[in-house]
Amino acid sequence: MPGTNFTESMKIALDQDLAFVPELPGRGPGADMIGRAATLLVDMPVETAAGAWRLSTKPGADARRTADLAERDLDELTEIAQDFVGPLKVQIAGPWTLAAQLELPGGRNVLADAGAVHDVAASLCEGIANYLNELVRRVPGAIPVVQLDEPLLPAVVRGALPVMRGLATYPAVGVERATGLLRTVISALSDVSGKDSDEIRRFVAVHICASRAPVKILADAGADAISLDFSLLDSREFEALGEAVEGGTALWHGVVGSTDSKAGGVFHIDAVQPRSNPKPSDPTRTVSYIESFYSRLGFSSIPAARVPIAITPTCGLVGASSEYAATALSMCHDIARRLTEKQEG
Repeated sequence: MPGTNFTESMKIALDQDLAFVPELPGRGPGADMIGRAATLLVDMPVETAAGAWRLSTKPGADARRTADLAERDLDELTEIAQDFVGPLKVQIAGPWTLAAQLELPGGRNVLADAGAVHDVAASLCEGIANYLNELVRRVPGAIPVVQLDEPLLPAVVRGALPVMRGLATYPAVGVERATGLLRTVISALSDVSGKDSDEIRRFVAVHICASRAPVKILADAGADAISLDFSLLDSREFEALGEAVEGGTALWHGVVGSTDSKAGGVFHIDAVQPRSNPKPSDPTRTVSYIESFYSRLGFSSIPAARVPIAITPTCGLVGASSEYAATALSMCHDIARRLTEKQEG
């Protein structure tokens, strides 16, 4: 969310169809996606060096500030949401994106060390679990929904992530390795009590607001939902998306522009042969676009009764004005309502 006022953002967030704990990067180092995730790591202290987050022997000043900020946020959440009951989404950088942005003590990227990647992922799982336990302790009515943000996963899988100064790229991690690590993390976060039971399984979504999203990796890793920027989709992802939906994976449709300047961005079904499709500011045309999208996947109607879908902004709203952020969330609700009415009708 834009701005620096957690209380005001939290009040807006709690009023949504899927309530969420807002992330406010505008508050500075440590409020950003990587800083928040890095300071959740257990027994892996971090510090900032030359503007980057780095593993260290003890927490740096920014890490301590981030921990204090998170504690204050939880205090405010406890006061605001004391009577809240229902799903409450939290979003944290996923293991591959964190590894791609976190440095080893010597300055190399964690991604360059397979053992370090595994250790960071395991520590992240434990840190997220601790955070969720504290969240539920403070807001007993909350049912945590976890969103792993993986904007760098496509580049990591393809070997397109540049090494420092951009003189080379890190080797591709490969589909099998990428899937395996993500599957381990999703499985750990899904299991609330260490028992294998559908009744206590936590919902985990993975969000990618980048092109060439590796849909099959996300589905095979066990994500309950895949959240994508639908303005970046093209026909190359359609087969994998259809198979994911057939397998029970939900889709979160990023069809509302995430900034004021993108509010009128055009969505199309096939990037190779663009078509005249809806603008996010036009809910009726957006509904028609979503119906056409599922038709292209081979479904006679939107399979929402079997696989719940969601309507979201294309990405985070931090680059938007406060007024547009509220408008975008309202548009998501409006589009979702219209879809529901059509299905029920």
